[in-house]
Amino acid sequence: MQEQLRRYKKQLRAAEQTIRDNNQTILKAQMKDKKNEQTITHMQQLLAKKDLETREKLQGELEKERKVAQEAEQRAATIERKAELANNLHRKLLIAEKKKSAAAVEEISILMEKVRDLNHMLMVSVHKNLLVV
Repeated sequence: MQEQLRRYKKQLRAAEQTIRDNNQTILKAQMKDKKNEQTITHMQQLLAKKDLETREKLQGELEKERKVAQEAEQRAATIERKAELANNLHRKLLIAEKKKSAAAVEEISILMEKVRDLNHMLMVSVHKNLLVV
């Protein structure tokens, strides 16, 4: 009986030791899991930060491109306005030159008519002088 009691106590101590070992193993596993979770969380934060940095970088590049495009549009609009103003000025000058040219042609026609009239008068005068002589 004492032998059984001793064996029973020995088994009981062995079982308690196994339980302690198992508890310690579980505790170590839990700590390792917690550390792994912390590592995963940290990595997710780094990834999110990196994604954020990448997103911010891309957003910055997009804003730069938008600004460049807007400036190009503004320059194009300015050039177009200047070209239109120059074209309008050129058109006005051309119309003024055409008017001057038309006036000059009319004046030349009037002067040619006067020359013909004077030439005719001269011929008549010369013809009369020849008849008188």
